[in-house]
Amino acid sequence: MKRSIRLAGGAILLALLAAYPAAPGEASIIKGSIIYDNNAFADDANLIASGVYTLHGAATVKDAIAGPDLSTFLDTDDANTIADVGFLDNTVFNNPGADLAVYIAMWPHTVKVAAYRSGHTSPTAYVPYTPVSAGIIDGLPMYVAEVDLSDLGVTAGEHVSWIAVWLTDNLGGDFAGVGAIHSLPEPATLSLLALGGLSLLRRRRACPRGSIRRMAARLVATRVPGSAWPGNAR
Repeated sequence: MKRSIRLAGGAILLALLAAYPAAPGEASIIKGSIIYDNNAFADDANLIASGVYTLHGAATVKDAIAGPDLSTFLDTDDANTIADVGFLDNTVFNNPGADLAVYIAMWPHTVKVAAYRSGHTSPTAYVPYTPVSAGIIDGLPMYVAEVDLSDLGVTAGEHVSWIAVWLTDNLGGDFAGVGAIHSLPEPATLSLLALGGLSLLRRRRACPRGSIRRMAARLVATRVPGSAWPGNAR
């Protein structure tokens, strides 16, 4: 019986992993040619270095950069402005191809991007990117730099919760936001869901054939998209 419960728990966790990020109904945010899960955009942002800057459509740096609304942005003429950007209810994971997108409004100002790997308090080496036109998004000319975490020294399959964006152009830049192209719920979320499934299985000693798959499907179907979970420490 214990072996059956362990196998069932593994089946539930695999079902949950398989549901992200391609679960039907989750891809609800479209920015240019990229389709995102509805909780894929950054949740927090703060400046770790800056000169003079202006916030457009927002009262705080967090409001200007975090979230899916790219009509709000941070405008700076200082080439030494660096922002830490965090994902709290999801993580960016390193899958083949571009893993996240950095949006710059108005003009294609050059940016450098680094990542905070798990257990590290300092970011990886910064890598430069030149954004390319994404057309008009949220009413503004928008440019996007698609970033592969492998370029930042992140290993395949590794998860990242915080990145750093350095506006290195001589004219600064209009930093509008960051979206996770490859997004998963914060890892604690999957663990809690799997534990909930195991608890249910322990109460149901006799499991008819096919019931494990149905219970896993119910867990996936009833999760709350975009619900807040504690974020990883950088």
